[in-house]
Amino acid sequence: MKELIKKFSAVAVFAIIFISVAGCEEQQKTSNTKKDRVFAAQNIELKGQLERCNNQVAKLLEEKETLRESHQKAIKDMTENVFIKVLDENKALRDENEALKSQIEQRD
Repeated sequence: MKELIKKFSAVAVFAIIFISVAGCEEQQKTSNTKKDRVFAAQNIELKGQLERCNNQVAKLLEEKETLRESHQKAIKDMTENVFIKVLDENKALRDENEALKSQIEQRD
């Protein structure tokens, strides 16, 4: 009888340990599933943020190119205006120089 009680106790202890381990595994599977869902949700959010950042970078690059083109056009316009003014002033000075030469020649 004592032998039977020992065997029964050993089987009971083994059964309790087996049930505990099986229960922990099920809890870990559930826990892993929850973690997977959280990671998936975070992944989706991060992909959205990345896409928004990429769109913003693309817009900024377009704006940079537009500003560069505008800046180059402004420099070209200013340079042309200055060049035209210099040519006009140069012509006026040549005309004045010729007039002064004529006056000098008339006095001689």
